[in-house]
Amino acid sequence: MVRPIARKKLRNPKLKVSRKRADKTRKIKFTGHPLLHKEWDRNSTVLENYKKLGLVSKVNGARGGTEKDLFSKPTENVSQTEPTEKDIKKAIPQGYGIIERDEQGNVVNIIFPEEEDPLDSDYEVEK
Repeated sequence: MVRPIARKKLRNPKLKVSRKRADKTRKIKFTGHPLLHKEWDRNSTVLENYKKLGLVSKVNGARGGTEKDLFSKPTENVSQTEPTEKDIKKAIPQGYGIIERDEQGNVVNIIFPEEEDPLDSDYEVEK
């Protein structure tokens, strides 16, 4: 089968076939609530307008494509306690360590992970 554009080219090979663009200067009639019409900004996106008006654009929350606030303040319920040296040793993987330094940069302490003794296992080998 011949495509419609190819058929048009066969009739007049000098004619350039192109799609017509929609007229972007056309004024769109606003049919919403008058309060929305009054506060709506045509240069902003729908999401920006909804946020400015205090509305939610998606009922079940955003699924993606939104920027996260990286500099948000932590909540007050989170306790800000320093971990103990025992907790730090458990978090360090085998073969690594943490070097503690003072203000001048001199090494004060080196923390190695707790080594697991293979003989202190929780299971017994059946004979």
